Amino acid sequence: MSEFKKGIYRHFKGTQVEVFEVAKDSETMEEMVVYRHLEDGQVWVRSRTMFEETIERDGKVMQRFTYLGEGGQTAEKEHDPVFFYEHEYYIFSSFSSFAIEWEGAQWMTSEHAYHGEKFTDRKVKEMIRETRSADAALRLSHEFKDEYRKDWEEVKLEVMKKILHAKVAQHPYVKKKLLDSGERTLIEDSWRDDFWGWGPNKDGKNHLGKLWMEVRDEVRDAK
Repeated sequence: MSEFKKGIYRHFKGTQVEVFEVAKDSETMEEMVVYRHLEDGQVWVRSRTMFEETIERDGKVMQRFTYLGEGGQTAEKEHDPVFFYEHEYYIFSSFSSFAIEWEGAQWMTSEHAYHGEKFTDRKVKEMIRETRSADAALRLSHEFKDEYRKDWEEVKLEVMKKILHAKVAQHPYVKKKLLDSGERTLIEDSWRDDFWGWGPNKDGKNHLGKLWMEVRDEVRDAK
């Protein structure tokens, strides 16, 4: 078979994956594509034949996986911004599926841990930790907003930064992607949040992007 291109591919449903190797089944010698989902970092294998096949969807014939290049959907240049709300670098989103060990417990996402830190009441913290999604953790924290710790507005950026450091320390893939971003500007491309992201008018504070850049500098300096 022809040489297989490594790099970024888009699945026909819209998600992106990073192909980093083609292996062979030790029994059948069938070629298997080894790839990583860019949203959650999980690694999968699929037969090369199936990976490269065409499918029919809504009356149209299309590739199951479409090659986007080594740098993803757009040609990434050294100084291009990195957008991570729903893009290749979604791993930087607090909603991405990277569990972290935090304060002696396992939290499903960074978002869970962040909202848990809003409270001193152990029962509320545990309720948030046990929610089944990042969105559910966010909504539940809002239900108890009258019980936020009194210094929350003063400490929330510091808390988030510590959580990001924990995520990097506990997930080598996140650390690799962060360092691979070089000196590029990191932007949470949220169309609705102008505090953590740049908001609907693209003029927001982008605090999450700024914190990631601070963490990147500190991780790089510590090497």
